[in-house]
Amino acid sequence: QPPKKKVEAGKKPAKPRTPTLINGLTKDEMSKEQLEEHIVRLREELNREREERNYFQLERDKINSFWEVTVRKQEEVEAELKKVDKDMEEAEARHQLDVKVYKQKIKHLQHEHLNVITELKSDSLAASEVLEKEQEQLEAELRKTIRVDIQELNIEHAKRELLFCVTAGVETTALCEKRMHVLQQDLDNVTKSQISDRESHWDSHIAALTKDHSKIYSNTEEFVAAMNTDLKRKSLKDLKSEHEILEQKFSKLQLERDELCKAFTESAEEEQHKDMEVEKKLQALTESQERTEAQLSVVLSASNTDRTALSLITKKIEVVFYNLLYHCTFKIHCHRPDITINTPEYCFLPLTAPGKALSTNQIFLHHMQ
Repeated sequence: QPPKKKVEAGKKPAKPRTPTLINGLTKDEMSKEQLEEHIVRLREELNREREERNYFQLERDKINSFWEVTVRKQEEVEAELKKVDKDMEEAEARHQLDVKVYKQKIKHLQHEHLNVITELKSDSLAASEVLEKEQEQLEAELRKTIRVDIQELNIEHAKRELLFCVTAGVETTALCEKRMHVLQQDLDNVTKSQISDRESHWDSHIAALTKDHSKIYSNTEEFVAAMNTDLKRKSLKDLKSEHEILEQKFSKLQLERDELCKAFTESAEEEQHKDMEVEKKLQALTESQERTEAQLSVVLSASNTDRTALSLITKKIEVVFYNLLYHCTFKIHCHRPDITINTPEYCFLPLTAPGKALSTNQIFLHHMQ
């Protein structure tokens, strides 16, 4: 142990250090075993601290190596970014050059487009004149077709009214007859059942009263017989009054039936008169079609029209006319089978679809195809 230094003169002596406490005891107070245990614990803590120091040194080395790798990668990425920026600048320059070329091409295309538009406008003006002429011809033909369709619709409407009146009359007659038959049966059944019930009721009641009274009051037989007679007369009188009321109702129903039959007969005569008028109109329509065909042939022949176009137009007119005529004839045949009009086989075009009527424009467009 080195010698202690002498205390210099004029200085205060050092204060004695406070002894360290271990588990609440000083070194002097602890026994040898306690000191040995304390030394073992201190060695264990020392070993543990050394292990932690080694672990942290390894972690520090790993972090330093990771930092160096990261810095190196960053430098590589920055070099690549500089290269990419340079490539982008070169690409931008090429793009600007391409844009200039495309703009020049667009100017040429616009110039060509203006030339094409000018040519198309001149062509459209010439075509519009031709279309106006064709439109005028189509409008004239359409007006003719509309007039024919209106006549056909008027005929069809008249036929529908006739069919409705006939159907309504038949149904009304059948309903009245059925009701009269049912009422007559009900009247007979009610009358018979009421009479039978009343007779059986009064017979049983009278028999019971007669039997009871004969046992007790033998001297009142004449009075009971008179009372029974009055009751029967009253019941018969009530039944007669009910029968008269039912007869009045039956007479009223007969009058209603006669009025309905009379109205149906008048309606049938009126519809028969309308049928005759429709037949006359059909005959006039046929004659008008023949005159129209003759006039059309003369006009087209005079204007040196192509024979093929002439035959095509004539055929279309015949198809339209005979279709209308066939439709009218079909409607008439539903009620008057004795009327017959021959039509060509190629013109049978139904003017009505199932559940849907064709419009005038649809018929016209079909025949113009």
